Amino acid sequence: LDWDVSDDTFAYVTHSKGFKSGGYNSGLCDNEFEPEIIYATEIGVKTRIQETVQLNAAAFYYDYEDLQTRQIINNASQVGNAAKAEIYGLELEATAYLLDNLTIDAAVTFLHAENEEYSVSDPMAPALGIQDLKGKELVRAPDWRATAGIEYNFSVGDSGGLLVRYEVTRSDNLFYTVFNNDFSEQEAYGVSNLRLTWRA
Repeated sequence: LDWDVSDDTFAYVTHSKGFKSGGYNSGLCDNEFEPEIIYATEIGVKTRIQETVQLNAAAFYYDYEDLQTRQIINNASQVGNAAKAEIYGLELEATAYLLDNLTIDAAVTFLHAENEEYSVSDPMAPALGIQDLKGKELVRAPDWRATAGIEYNFSVGDSGGLLVRYEVTRSDNLFYTVFNNDFSEQEAYGVSNLRLTWRA
């Protein structure tokens, strides 16, 4: 559902269903995994202020059934299914066109991503038996992530253009295993990139 609030503001809401096909883990007998189903809902708004500033905001909710998860078992990557999982969050974006060739942009995402129903044994700690992973964070899903960048376009005669961009990203801590093991935790970190692009 789309709504043109004004000449400079656009609002929308979407609801969709999707799936990722199931399959079989290679090298094992009778080891299939089910299709992953997602119900996704999003509501958002996009607006432009005086033709120079673009602001976007979106809130979303993802409901997963049979979420496909991956574990390392006997040095092989194996896919299984979590019964239920959910993700919801908020995304904010801003872009400012300060000069004809100068652009500044920033974005931040706040995320809640965890298992709702999932019981499985840890191949690295089989003595613990079947573990209830309800409330455990999903893999590679930080609570927040932010990015900011600045770029400038240079004209290079008749031969094209040169784009110079610098950006920095900060991310909250995240986990690389469904069990949220301490050894699999990536502490909060930052990354800086400098990019030089020539367009013919």
